[in-house]
Amino acid sequence: MDVGTVFIWHNFPDPRDPNSKLKPRWFIYLGKTPIFHSITFMYVCTTTTQLDHYKSGGDRFNNLFIEYQKGQFGFKKDCILDIDINFYKDVTADQIKSCMGNIEIKGNLSESELRRVYKLISKSKRISKIVKLDIHKSFNLANITGLKQP
Repeated sequence: MDVGTVFIWHNFPDPRDPNSKLKPRWFIYLGKTPIFHSITFMYVCTTTTQLDHYKSGGDRFNNLFIEYQKGQFGFKKDCILDIDINFYKDVTADQIKSCMGNIEIKGNLSESELRRVYKLISKSKRISKIVKLDIHKSFNLANITGLKQP
């Protein structure tokens, strides 16, 4: 998977809530841990179509997010990429590999859009510096260079 890949994970097994209902989730792939780690973690962020939370006065209005319109980068509905609450750092490469039958690639973010996403990642207080460094390296390996190092 390339940095910026937009994909649907049908029957996503949410590791944050093992009791949650399996459902399709839209994700953007943002990078991974270096290959010398014993377990490779894939950094992904899911989108939401619950737009009302992000309107002025909404409970997520002050979160770090980007709104996408239906048709952009393969999205089928208007949606929000919320870096603050929808970022996953604990999905392993093995989990993704074993679920490839449930994963459907839908599109890719442009380089300029990935740079925009990176700016939000770098501002996030909820993503650790080590994860930000991994993402920075992943972006560099994808020839998205000149980004400020965390």
